[in-house]
Amino acid sequence: YSPDLNPIEHDFAALKKRREYQEQATLDDIVKAYH
Repeated sequence: YSPDLNPIEHDFAALKKRREYQEQATLDDIVKAYH
């Protein structure tokens, strides 16, 4: 298993980073930010 070769891992890392800066964001806000 190599996270670097799995593209979804990069997407989840970006979501986690956004979540750190927007702690009050709702799930809908996070989904909208992702799309």
